[in-house]
Amino acid sequence: MRSEVRCGIDEAGRGPVIGPMVMSIVCGNAEEI
Repeated sequence: MRSEVRCGIDEAGRGPVIGPMVMSIVCGNAEEI
C-alpha cells in the first residue's frame, strides 16, 4: 500500500530527475510483487 502512495507522490515530489526513474522502479516492483 505504501509503495502505491510513494509511487505517485513521494518519489515524484523528490526530484524531476530521480522522480520518474524511481517511480518506474518502485511501480514496476510493486506491481510484480
